[in-house]
Amino acid sequence: MVRPFKMILHILTVTVLVTSVASAASPLNVVMIVADDMGFADTGITGLKDFETPHIDSIAKDGMFCSRAYVSCAVCSPSRAGFLTGRYQQRFGHEHNGGGPLPFGLPLSQKTMGDHFKAAGYVTGAIGKWHLGESEEQHPLSRGFDEFVGHLGGGHAYLPKAGGDNKGKSDEHGGKILDGRKPAVWNEYLTTYFGNRAVDFIDRHTKEPFFLYLAFNAPHTPLQARESDLAKVASIQDDRRRKYAAMMLALDESIGKVLAEIKSKGLEQNTVIVFFSDNGGPQAGDPSCNGSINLPYRAGKAQYFDGGIHVPMFIKYPGVLPAGSRYDKMISSLDLLPTLMSAAGKKPIEGVNLDGKDLLSYLKGENKDQPHEQLFWRTGAGIAVIEGDYKLVIPKREMGLPNNAERPDLSKAMLYKIADDKSEKRDLALSDPARLQALIKTWQGWDSTLATPLWGKWKTKENKDQKDEN
Repeated sequence: MVRPFKMILHILTVTVLVTSVASAASPLNVVMIVADDMGFADTGITGLKDFETPHIDSIAKDGMFCSRAYVSCAVCSPSRAGFLTGRYQQRFGHEHNGGGPLPFGLPLSQKTMGDHFKAAGYVTGAIGKWHLGESEEQHPLSRGFDEFVGHLGGGHAYLPKAGGDNKGKSDEHGGKILDGRKPAVWNEYLTTYFGNRAVDFIDRHTKEPFFLYLAFNAPHTPLQARESDLAKVASIQDDRRRKYAAMMLALDESIGKVLAEIKSKGLEQNTVIVFFSDNGGPQAGDPSCNGSINLPYRAGKAQYFDGGIHVPMFIKYPGVLPAGSRYDKMISSLDLLPTLMSAAGKKPIEGVNLDGKDLLSYLKGENKDQPHEQLFWRTGAGIAVIEGDYKLVIPKREMGLPNNAERPDLSKAMLYKIADDKSEKRDLALSDPARLQALIKTWQGWDSTLATPLWGKWKTKENKDQKDEN
């Protein structure tokens, strides 16, 4: 009786070891979840007080909170052009949200994250907001994605049309909802629809490595919420904030469904999940003001104070990044492409010059250096540069319209020591002119390498039109 028992024990042990090895060797899936115009303080991890986001929070609780994450622009389309290419979008002229004499869209010379993962053997999906061009050539299915469900423009209504078949549903808030290149039929709250389609994508691709770009348009305006969610936040007195909170509840619920699907399919241990917002939440005076809160940071969307570009970023990478961990050094959304490719054991397409850095060694604590000595911004007259503890900023409000597309007035530059002045209240430009001038010179050096915006009308001696093939 002893011998058979030992044999059974040996078989079980070998089975467990083989299963573990197989699990460890399984290709890594990648899910990148992007919120639209979400406030920095509007998650439980970053200071939320008046409602809850348990599913969004769980990504950080089960992974890492990157407390100093920046996006490369304070408005939607250029920010997306940056993180989907891993390059400063000003290098290829995608500086503004749209407008001007040329067709709007991500230049065809640029490779997207979809292109990189597809070339690496992944099935690729994009769900939600695109906002990188609406022509056939600019469509997600032409830009590296095998599947697409969503809208090509910058926004869309959330509530299905009563009594209609909602085939595409095009209205003043955005173009049609598409399934591939054809109109989709949707009869539920749009955030819920996108979440359910993401679950469906994962369900159909459990046996092959996948990259899913899940770009919700929530909580971008229009402020439209389900009555059931509004009832849950009825105690919030401000009408705008209450609708925003209800929209965030639906966003959190849909993200929860995606996380549950990954877990139920046994993919949790070999799936990396990233969550962040494309820019800061729009504040009072902005046409897209949605009731978001960016505290402790100043201002919001469309400005280069930290409220416009400093965003929550959570990364869940089981077995690599410890649960509940935190990374406090400055990183950029441009880093996501090389970092996620590296995590998957893949390399970006050869010949593409990336500005983002592979963060894995930094996030794992192996590299103690700063990932970036400087980060830069430029949108017409609005600019910024961060170097070490200090930040230079010209905060001109910029919505990407052609009549705002002029050069910055460097005489109006402000200087802040953001290491101990997070809210950018104490301008040091007059008290520390030497540092101010040094930062201006640093910014000018970067600015001199950039292309002229493809839409917008300015050219100067400091910034000549440059061809960029990568």
